[in-house]
Amino acid sequence: MTGFWSFIADALPAFLGSILGGGSIWAGLNWWHNVKQEKDRKNDAREFLSIQLAVLFEDFATECTECLYLHNKHITADGFGGKEIKAVPKLPTIPKSEAYKFLDRTLLDTILQFPSKISLAEKKTQFLIDVGGNVEQNIAEDTAHLGMNALELAKDIRQKNMLNERALEYSGWRVEKTLQNYIREFEEQFEEIETKETQ
Repeated sequence: MTGFWSFIADALPAFLGSILGGGSIWAGLNWWHNVKQEKDRKNDAREFLSIQLAVLFEDFATECTECLYLHNKHITADGFGGKEIKAVPKLPTIPKSEAYKFLDRTLLDTILQFPSKISLAEKKTQFLIDVGGNVEQNIAEDTAHLGMNALELAKDIRQKNMLNERALEYSGWRVEKTLQNYIREFEEQFEEIETKETQ
């Protein structure tokens, strides 16, 4: 609230009360002022938390993309470049705040479930290590899907809380497009394997 409107909100009840002698008017306007202040406080807290969450999931998606790039480079360079992918990236700690109760309930449910998705991917990796399988390939696929899920969640957070969009693009390198390409590549590889097995 600007200084002018704050002055009006504080002075108007007293002014009307002195003219009309209306204690009820004073009480009503004072109630309205308190309600508006509380609404503004909740909106500020919700918006601040939404920005934090959107950036957190966007940065996680970017980290997933970088891990996939280094993994692909490691493969194409026969191990002489890039970096072998050994686990899905860790999600930064989700901030604590009372403002979660002001978020859209469906959105909140998706946010709170996201750490469980990563946990399930980690358990899947351990299972494949124990029973045998293409561990690196599965980690890469999970990383691509988790990155895309995080990016979509960040977009949803921004849209539902009327925040500005954030362009995750660096010198023509777009996070969303890169993740989509990796997912498409993995799907094509899977289809190719299925085709060979059915022949």
